[in-house]
Amino acid sequence: SGSSGARAMARAALARVRPPRMGSPPPYLALALLLPESRDDLYQMAKRIPNNYLALGLMAQTELMANVCLNPAARGKEAKSLSQGIAPAGRQRLDWAKQELRRLHANEDRRVAAGSGLVLGYIQLLDDGPGGAIETLRRVAALDPTQDWAWDLLDVALTAEKRDAEALAAAEERVRRCDGLEARLTLAGRYAGEEQYDRAVEQQRQ
Repeated sequence: SGSSGARAMARAALARVRPPRMGSPPPYLALALLLPESRDDLYQMAKRIPNNYLALGLMAQTELMANVCLNPAARGKEAKSLSQGIAPAGRQRLDWAKQELRRLHANEDRRVAAGSGLVLGYIQLLDDGPGGAIETLRRVAALDPTQDWAWDLLDVALTAEKRDAEALAAAEERVRRCDGLEARLTLAGRYAGEEQYDRAVEQQRQ
């Protein structure tokens, strides 16, 4: 049938992905919405590529985004995460991905630990809320201070939790450990938020 043919094509497309790319989920999201079973195909794909934190992140991200699109509970004002009201099968897949990412985050290879931790922190931010991602993102920034995305997500999480003093301290540490335009602009914004306008202007002049 046409439906089985579409499923076969979807599975063939997923099987050819090497490597999966985080930050580019629309094709996978479209498949997840049109063919709900493709979410399990992404799960199987992640299992077929051992220790690939990008595959794990792509699978988890698509699972969460599909839930938001399909589940009104995840879009309401009372929703605390993108996984609000997720089906048991989706919850099981998400938990497996996060468990695998935690295992990789403990890897002795700092590159692997930092990369998998960054993906884990991002998924935790979406799934567990800001408070659940903060410590992971702190560890990533410590492992690899050049990871701008880790610092940015840490700033987002601390801001959402109204931990402004910690956010300012993190912004200052970012400048000390990995100075650059984004780091200076983030710190300037933090100083401005504390009404330390002279220091904010000083950062913008650096």
